Amino acid sequence: MLAFSAHLGLVNGREAKPHSRPSMVQKNWLHVCGGFLISDEFVLSAAHCPENSEILTVVVGTHDLKNKIEGSVGFGVNKMFICYLNNINNCLN
Repeated sequence: MLAFSAHLGLVNGREAKPHSRPSMVQKNWLHVCGGFLISDEFVLSAAHCPENSEILTVVVGTHDLKNKIEGSVGFGVNKMFICYLNNINNCLN
């Protein structure tokens, strides 16, 4: 019998060097689900991350979200595009 377990977190990871990932973004000032700036207007994240775009903020320019003087900036989200192939039940995107 085969057992399968989906790891929905960081496994054996290391903290990145401060500001070594300048295009990394966080949502709503929390590290719940991240994404990357892929242009000056668009953020790409996993399809299981979205929530209501009216209350969504992306945060750029920070390494430590607890450090409020680090120079991070939050931006509101106007519109989200969700891939129709996303299946939240099995975490396949």
